[in-house]
Amino acid sequence: MIDGVVSRELNNGVKKFIEKIDPNVNFRYNSFNLCVGPQGSSKTTSVMKELMKLSMVENHNYHMIIYVTNNSSDDSFNSLLKYINIPCVKTDYEHVDEQFESLIQLKDDYNSMLEGKIPKDDSILEALYLDDWTSERIHTFILFDDASFIFDKKTKSKFKTWFTQLRHLNCTIFCCIQIWGSLDVQLKSQLCGVYLYKGFSRERLQYIYRQLPIDMSFEQFYSMYMNLPKYKKLVIDCKDSSVHVV
Repeated sequence: MIDGVVSRELNNGVKKFIEKIDPNVNFRYNSFNLCVGPQGSSKTTSVMKELMKLSMVENHNYHMIIYVTNNSSDDSFNSLLKYINIPCVKTDYEHVDEQFESLIQLKDDYNSMLEGKIPKDDSILEALYLDDWTSERIHTFILFDDASFIFDKKTKSKFKTWFTQLRHLNCTIFCCIQIWGSLDVQLKSQLCGVYLYKGFSRERLQYIYRQLPIDMSFEQFYSMYMNLPKYKKLVIDCKDSSVHVV
């Protein structure tokens, strides 16, 4: 009874927790996720598939996607975007910090308007890609393509701090990288999901395995990885220590 009261009061029905969205969607609300695989292993395409599945979920509460990339074009991303019913904004690594800070302020203002703390202003709906005031709490999905740049020790991006505050910001983040070691240990501890693609050696897999909460022996894990069908990957859910093929 007490746990139920605490959960209801803290969550307040607005999905502030790192919780599952739908059985068919392989990520959670307010989660930090990593796609790790060699160049050309379809990491971005995998995320787009998840967004396509998310589009089929009724009342998912995601108001926009932010796609962060320094590439001038991405044929895979552009060709699949039409199957996703969530507005998408594209930006680059140079401008994303400033733009995200503005977005956080807009979302705070929107929440304050919903709660009656400040008067409603319909112009904020257009800025947040919303049609009306029916969403209790809006969630933002951010995809960082070729994200090793943001984890470089020389990079002073504020996202290194924001990655630890996603539950409060109501954001879900996916980062696509080629090298597991480019992410420092502190951020690895914040991971909720890891997508692992074919192409890594046994030695590299042991390194990854030791740094993740996986509820199976390494030999079982290695066998699952080596027997991955074409175009499939391992998804490690760090919240419940499960591993499955997607």
